[in-house]
Amino acid sequence: MRLTSITTRLGLLALLFVLLGVLADEGLWEGASSTVLDTPMLADAMFGAWSLPLALLGVLLAVAMIGAAYLVRDERFENLVWQESGLDVAAIKAMGASTMEGDELTRFAAYLNQSGQDVASFFATIDLDASGTIDVVEFEAALRRAGIDHLAFRDVDALLRSLDVNGTGQLDLPELHNLMLRYGADGGEEE
Repeated sequence: MRLTSITTRLGLLALLFVLLGVLADEGLWEGASSTVLDTPMLADAMFGAWSLPLALLGVLLAVAMIGAAYLVRDERFENLVWQESGLDVAAIKAMGASTMEGDELTRFAAYLNQSGQDVASFFATIDLDASGTIDVVEFEAALRRAGIDHLAFRDVDALLRSLDVNGTGQLDLPELHNLMLRYGADGGEEE
């Protein structure tokens, strides 16, 4: 955050020096011009001589807006803490902390083994919309069914994204099957 702020300030200072250098050029101010400035001449000046300073200004304004968004977010958090008298700062920060214990997938595989289900039949029962993939809502329901109900929704989403091999944001049957084999679940394949 501070790096963004410092970068923006230094960039604006550099832009100011560039603009002052252009304006201090004596050739710009020598004699009056009889040329009337029209739209094509202005466009030529903006996309020619002034293109680099304008691009620099655009980048700096974008960085400044990103910095301002972080400041607003931080200020809203501080206001929440101070306005709500019964809230503890540590308790609020803990709400954003992960609730994953690290053994969720092992417990999920153990549930499949204990229930006697193979991965394909279990997949069919949790694929509620019959899309052939499991989204985060369906994955959360599957984990809760397996007795893993302590995870916050954001942790379920993070877990699903970490398991999603092909990057679709959803699990398909081969991904779930390979995952469960890795964690010791019976694949349910007949010999």
